[in-house]
Amino acid sequence: MKISRNWLQTYFDKPLPDADGLSEALTFHAFEIDGVEQANNDDILDVKITANRGHDCLNHRSIAKEISAILDLPMKQDPLKMQVQLEPKTNLVSVSINEPTLCYRFTAGYIRGVTVKESPDWLKHALESIGQRSINNVVDATNFVMFNTGQPLHAFDAQK
Repeated sequence: MKISRNWLQTYFDKPLPDADGLSEALTFHAFEIDGVEQANNDDILDVKITANRGHDCLNHRSIAKEISAILDLPMKQDPLKMQVQLEPKTNLVSVSINEPTLCYRFTAGYIRGVTVKESPDWLKHALESIGQRSINNVVDATNFVMFNTGQPLHAFDAQK
């Protein structure tokens, strides 16, 4: 898994160690580092995630949590722990799960007024730094969430 040091830094107020320091800390406590590359003025750590940690560490947020624990470095407020109000509700989209043993939960949201266009530079750079090609703002947003939190998303065109 390619992990951007700059992306990791967004989870912390205090500066992180350089790439070598992060590599040493992660290797000693949690994961092997297969190498460090440079991309877009960023250090990219190639983190070898073992099979037993695939469920919880294949994203930047989880690696940041590991670094926080290893280095005793507090993370910023975690937005995933905040209570979210999902209103207003709509009947314009619905989901049915035919195989609940394979997928016990699926959440959908309906967003109006989206224009498919080129992604902003910050989003393109974040994805490209970890080896992902920018497609457009909608696809890139879903990919960003997946690499940030480990939750895969998909965007559907409601008119189709």
